[in-house]
Amino acid sequence: MLILINFISPFLPSPFSLSSNILSTFSRPEAVLYSPQLLGKNLSFEFSYSSDFSNIINRYYFGFQFYNFGFGWYSIKADEFFENLFAVGTSYRNLGIGLNIEPQNVLNSNGNIETKFYLRGVAGFYTYFEPFWFSGSILYEGKEGRNAGIFSMRYNAKNYDIFIDAMLEENYPLSFMISSLLKVHPMVNILLGYNTANMTFNAGLIIFKSNFKLGYRFKTHPFLGNSNGIGVGF
Repeated sequence: MLILINFISPFLPSPFSLSSNILSTFSRPEAVLYSPQLLGKNLSFEFSYSSDFSNIINRYYFGFQFYNFGFGWYSIKADEFFENLFAVGTSYRNLGIGLNIEPQNVLNSNGNIETKFYLRGVAGFYTYFEPFWFSGSILYEGKEGRNAGIFSMRYNAKNYDIFIDAMLEENYPLSFMISSLLKVHPMVNILLGYNTANMTFNAGLIIFKSNFKLGYRFKTHPFLGNSNGIGVGF
């Protein structure tokens, strides 16, 4: 189980944001998790499900945003391990703040199971110098938490985008998330990426129709196996 915990950090699991890239959540509900500064004004919803590493881990996400406010629910299940995360956040101009609430069932000193609530504060900013976009997020969970900082860059071209994130998480080595979005058709995007934190190669497809979008993600790990994920949004 200790090995699994290293692979279920909930940084951006959606098929719409391969390789955990922060700036790919711009104006999307998923931004509420770790980049509330990117929340937008338009009403939108997203739902995603993934079965990771040959069904070792199952993930669920639901979120919505409206007028620079966002809410998200994220859940992970791996054997006996089960974790939920609830997130709220808001943005103002290029700044954002948020709060993640994570209830966990833990064993107390009397040998009984009790529910404890862990809080994580999030603050971030973004700026741009066309065609480059930059974003930074700080996650603070306290003395015993998994505090982290994420710096993100996006290069926006006519037919493709390139995303690069650097994440420094407390007690974990510096990791990078690199992906590209290929705009092959007005209704079709292809995504390719690599995440050094969990050594996964990613590939995905997003199909657009008016305000509706459907996403599929495939990723492979050198010894944990393959993963599949689907998502819908509008």
